[in-house]
Amino acid sequence: MTTESIYNSAYQDELLAQNARDYAAMFLLKRAATQYSSISDYKDAAERSTHCSERAAKLSEKLSAKYPFYNAPITVPKHSPLMSHAKRLICAVLCISVIILGVCFLTNTVITPIVEYNEALELNSTENYEKAGSMFIRLGDYRNASDMRIKCQDKSWVKGNTVLFGAYEQDNNKMNGKEPIEWIVLDRDDEKGAALLISKYPLDCLEFNSTGGEVTWEDCTLRHWLNDDFISEAFSSSESELIEVRELQNTNFELENSECATPTTNDKVFLLSLHEVLHYFPENTDRHVAATEYAKARGALVNKENGKTWWWLRTTGSNGCCALIVGSVDAQIDYRGFDGRCTSTAVRPALWVKTN
Repeated sequence: MTTESIYNSAYQDELLAQNARDYAAMFLLKRAATQYSSISDYKDAAERSTHCSERAAKLSEKLSAKYPFYNAPITVPKHSPLMSHAKRLICAVLCISVIILGVCFLTNTVITPIVEYNEALELNSTENYEKAGSMFIRLGDYRNASDMRIKCQDKSWVKGNTVLFGAYEQDNNKMNGKEPIEWIVLDRDDEKGAALLISKYPLDCLEFNSTGGEVTWEDCTLRHWLNDDFISEAFSSSESELIEVRELQNTNFELENSECATPTTNDKVFLLSLHEVLHYFPENTDRHVAATEYAKARGALVNKENGKTWWWLRTTGSNGCCALIVGSVDAQIDYRGFDGRCTSTAVRPALWVKTN
């Protein structure tokens, strides 16, 4: 197996563990930890291996507390006449426990997916595409769930709708896994069969350009993070293949309110430009948004009066070291821009996704 396939296999086990019962979840997490450990130098495999091992250990402790016989040592006097009876009793109990746990494992890994798959098909047949698509997303690569998800999303991804695609940490509780990402459909390109999405909430908090100095969107560190780390963290390989590479027109905003072109870029994930945010969010209220708990924990500044946050645009300011933002007070555009090294501005990714 390739390093990526091992990583994806471990990631699937980690996802399945979220909805599995204790013993099955422990088994899946141990297996995922072992696989991650075998490719510890790849992406965040080492961190995930440790995380899975810790979760498996906690489940083991939980099982031990709930079922004292689970891993407790049995001590019987060496020459006790009850030894044979005790051994038979222990074997019987262990056999029954294994059978019960096996049934639970079978239920969570075989029966439950079948039930959910059939329920999703029923929702699809009744044209409840949003819920059906969400269920197909949870089913991952089960049968043709991935293809069905795309078909459902093609029908429900109407301009203005909120849709689900990918997963990212949002509630700041890594123990319960990543949450599905909600996106707003900003536009449709029916000629190319694609939809423009922007995250409903800012998902993270990073500098526009952590190295400082004059910079354009082409060279900023945030662009490279979005098209590398974020894609790897938020999307499976099959989902990543659905994200289109688009040529972006980039601009600088000058003090006299004129715009001069800067080099175009080809990106999968990007930030909206000044023109785009004014086009897709003409009203200030449409731009107002609250950050996720994870983004807040990462440093996103929150307005105490309205609970909203500010977020980056890819248009750079009149000062070459700055980038424009959408403000948190009244969602006005700050045309002066913020220093690219600002660590309290949230990130709201956008992307074009194939819909056919």
